[in-house]
Amino acid sequence: MAEVEEVSVLQPDVEKLRHAAGTLRPALDHLERSVDLAGVLSARAARFPEGLGAFLKPRLDNALQEETALATAFGTVHASLNSGVYPAMAACVESLKALDAIMSGFKLNASIHQAEGL
Repeated sequence: MAEVEEVSVLQPDVEKLRHAAGTLRPALDHLERSVDLAGVLSARAARFPEGLGAFLKPRLDNALQEETALATAFGTVHASLNSGVYPAMAACVESLKALDAIMSGFKLNASIHQAEGL
């Protein structure tokens, strides 16, 4: 996103914005693969041993929801950049909200694991 912030909103440089889209593409590809895999694992959780499935399914479903939100937000920003258009601030804010939700989940899990002595 630093590349995008270097481009003037008043006089957008189409090539710089498209280059930023190319930089964002690998992250978006990674997120899309992660969403796909979380969906597959969540669907298979019913076949896991009872305790393991009950432990993993809510976590997988949460990851699926949060990563889908981030992939959707990144996709919106990527589409704008790829078109040579400066992304709308609302799309950038949604990306930050989705990323913050994921990071908050990491922090919560860390505190739970710490409390459990893991």
